[in-house]
Amino acid sequence: MASSKYSQVARMAAKLEPYCGLWTLAARFYDKYAGWMSGPFSKLKPEEVETEVSDAYRKVYKLSKVGSCLC
Repeated sequence: MASSKYSQVARMAAKLEPYCGLWTLAARFYDKYAGWMSGPFSKLKPEEVETEVSDAYRKVYKLSKVGSCLC
């Protein structure tokens, strides 16, 4: 039985998801980074910055493992 076009769309969406996640993560980090570097130093919350950076690093690491399997 031939697969329908809709099943192909689902497979393509699944392959695209890691790249979409990386794009979203990079955009979010870029927005936060701009505030951290341009905003007043006294307004920085070190715990929040550390959490954001650690989470971003962890997600990039996971995405790099998934992304290496796609190439």
